[in-house]
Amino acid sequence: MTLNGFSQKNYNEKPEARNERMKWWQEARFGMFIHWGVYAIPARGEWVMNKEKISVPSYAEYVHQFNPVNYNAEEWVQTAKKAGMKYIVITAKHHDGFALWGTKYSKWNVVDATPNGKDLLRPLAEACQREGIRLGFYYSQAQDWLNGGSARNGKWDPLQERPMNDYIDSVAVPQVRELLTAYGKGTPALLWWDTPDEITQESAQKFANAVQELAPTIIMNGRLGGNISGDFDSPEGFIPASKPSAMDWETCMTMNRSWGFNKNDEDWKSSKTLIRQLCDIASKGGNYILNIGPKADGQFPKASMIALKEMGEWMNVNNAAIYGTQASPFPYPMPWGNVTRKDNTLYLMIFNWPEKGKLEVPLLNTVIHSSMLDKPTLALKVVQHAGGFTIQLPKTAPKTAVTVVAVEIFETPKIGKLPPRPRGPVIPQTEDGSIHLAANDADIQGPHIGFNNNMIVGWSDPNSSATWRADIKKPGRFRVSMNYAVPLAWAGSTLKIKCEKDAFVFNVEATKSFHDYETRVIGELQIDKKGEVELLFEMIKIFAGGSVGNLRSIELFPIKNQ
Repeated sequence: MTLNGFSQKNYNEKPEARNERMKWWQEARFGMFIHWGVYAIPARGEWVMNKEKISVPSYAEYVHQFNPVNYNAEEWVQTAKKAGMKYIVITAKHHDGFALWGTKYSKWNVVDATPNGKDLLRPLAEACQREGIRLGFYYSQAQDWLNGGSARNGKWDPLQERPMNDYIDSVAVPQVRELLTAYGKGTPALLWWDTPDEITQESAQKFANAVQELAPTIIMNGRLGGNISGDFDSPEGFIPASKPSAMDWETCMTMNRSWGFNKNDEDWKSSKTLIRQLCDIASKGGNYILNIGPKADGQFPKASMIALKEMGEWMNVNNAAIYGTQASPFPYPMPWGNVTRKDNTLYLMIFNWPEKGKLEVPLLNTVIHSSMLDKPTLALKVVQHAGGFTIQLPKTAPKTAVTVVAVEIFETPKIGKLPPRPRGPVIPQTEDGSIHLAANDADIQGPHIGFNNNMIVGWSDPNSSATWRADIKKPGRFRVSMNYAVPLAWAGSTLKIKCEKDAFVFNVEATKSFHDYETRVIGELQIDKKGEVELLFEMIKIFAGGSVGNLRSIELFPIKNQ
């Protein structure tokens, strides 16, 4: 692995140089992701061309209609800034291959192929520079369905046929060079690669060489491919259960279930949920880049605007708990919420109001001062005791998504006796003897596993696990099934299921895609004990580049005596 993700010659980047290069990003903590392009016209998400196997000529009809007459880059940047976001990353080119600038290396671009006829990145770059917001470009380096790059799940139109090396040399690398040189010093500040399908080490090095030549201080994520590590990990759609081992990481998350604008997706997260996700991520030392999918005319969806406004109101009061902070000193969340830290000040982010307002903090340090961020001049009463200290809060919770208490302490945090780690519920066995284990009832642990939309997702390393607890009334032998979805390219990992003295191992076989769920029998377990038992799911072997996929539930059905 390289220190900054570029090439062999950068193995010797000094820690001080890397720290300086990463400083703005590490302090920002909160950014805006923008997925925007021609796919906003059919308005069924950014993968519509692939999922529906739309031919190149048919997709071209959408290209020729794309005319965002209500696009106002200044308003976009102001919206992000008022929400408390410090940087923006926009899809300069997504997997469909359509470019938001006037590239010389493909006819499929906004200047040459649409009624709009204007570079859409330039006004955004200029607005970001005026407002002090860093701008990054998302670039799909491998998948390109209009220009003959790779296509996940296979190509479907003869017009897409092209040698991959020719696409890399004639389209992708030249376009990256354009993006790195067209918008002035410091833009882009970041490159966000995605889906390195069919990217060889040789191909990846061509991109890395261009970046090193033209923008050596740029930051880039770890999805380039070809064993080039990048500067930060990017868990997609979930928050890791534990702080990742990577020094830097960023969760990218949607406000609903879609990245590109989807007229049928009204499943919006509340601002309360989004604020708590931001706090959770910051408490684990990560960044949160929150996506918005503009409409084809250039307007942000109303629900997105409402949520961002409410997030901004919270950030105006509580941003000290987010910007420039470090991860919590505690190994897991407290019963009342999460913690961030800045030098000797801790920010206690309260999700669950403590009984009678008594906030128990298991730190042995002497407290200098404590107050709520919305009332900084009103000191809170603190009582020190052998196990830590108690802060007396108001007895009733304020009407806000998260209340933040700032606590200044002497010296670095010294952890006292921790409360028990939060765990999932004990699931009762049903009358017919079956046991139904929902994904979100699991106790998940590890840096590469998380929850999203009531599923376990992102499970991609052996150091992560999932445990369920069940109350057994009728012991016996059970047939175990799993409801999940994982495409062929990601399948093949090996899991071990253990309960009491019995266990079995199975391979995760492919379903059609991440969206096609199937229930499959994976093995049998003998459970002889009555009362509470634990079912432990461990990863034995990870298939290269794979994961368990999206796991909805585990079910155990009693096997009747033959």
